[in-house]
Amino acid sequence: MTEYIQGLFEDRDEEREYMRSYYNTIYKFYGFGIWLITLKDGTIIGRAGVENNSDGEFELGYMLASKYWHQGYALEACEAVLNYMEEVQGLERKEIICRIYKENTASARLAEKLNIQIRFLEEILKE
Repeated sequence: MTEYIQGLFEDRDEEREYMRSYYNTIYKFYGFGIWLITLKDGTIIGRAGVENNSDGEFELGYMLASKYWHQGYALEACEAVLNYMEEVQGLERKEIICRIYKENTASARLAEKLNIQIRFLEEILKE
């Protein structure tokens, strides 16, 4: 799936149960979090959303099954998440960060396209 974040469960029902449990805890507390990314036919291909990280920042995160990389799905999903955060939660893009490893150039390019601040994990780990 990816070397930077936990992948999807292979079993679709396990993935749905994991996310159902997540929704029932995180959403009740914050009112937002991570959503599933699905194709129109219901195929689960990833996750995307915003969470409060351990530093108290609003952090955009996403992951996509590798067979769906470089097809625009991550951009579309992240744009939808950021629009939701702005329109429903009142949080501007400049208030949202994305923590990325420097060698993950695809995610850095995506964050640049989304116009959100990048915080490289190598630099955070030095602090």
